[in-house]
Amino acid sequence: MQEKSSQNLTKKKEIAELAASIIEDGDCIYIDAGTTTLQLITKITKKNITVVTNGFAHIQILTEKGIPTYVVGGYMKPKTGAIVGSKAVESLSSYYFDKAFIGANGAHPTAGYTTPDPEEANVKQLAIKQSRQAYVLIDDTKMNDITFIKIADLKEATIITNQIEKDVKTTYEQKTTVMVVQQ
Repeated sequence: MQEKSSQNLTKKKEIAELAASIIEDGDCIYIDAGTTTLQLITKITKKNITVVTNGFAHIQILTEKGIPTYVVGGYMKPKTGAIVGSKAVESLSSYYFDKAFIGANGAHPTAGYTTPDPEEANVKQLAIKQSRQAYVLIDDTKMNDITFIKIADLKEATIITNQIEKDVKTTYEQKTTVMVVQQ
């Protein structure tokens, strides 16, 4: 995960900053496993929040920040530290969120949000379903990409990205809200 987190680090930090600005005092939020969502944790300034996560790497940073944190149970993928599987889904089904912050490997106008791992997709799908508002944190290099399995339709979450061409943004805005880091 170390190598992946250094790829596009500036973009991830910009996206994380915008995402953190959405979090309000009193929110119960889900933070998905992943490198962009890990950056989100470092940008959180609100203290009166509760977090549920399936990201092993996220736990220590959240607790060091004094943020009450619940960890989804299940199988931890050695490569990514994502906690997945039927036990993760079962555990997650008990929670409801004001906001969910989800990572994805692709966003496409017709395919929606995608990821290469079916077990991660199951967790992401449920987190979106259990939230009042879902946000997919995705950098511009993943826009118009399709990976193995669908997470959700575009309309099910707001896109937060670092940049997007005007015509591409118009295409996505026909199906969802798109938030772009101010350059």
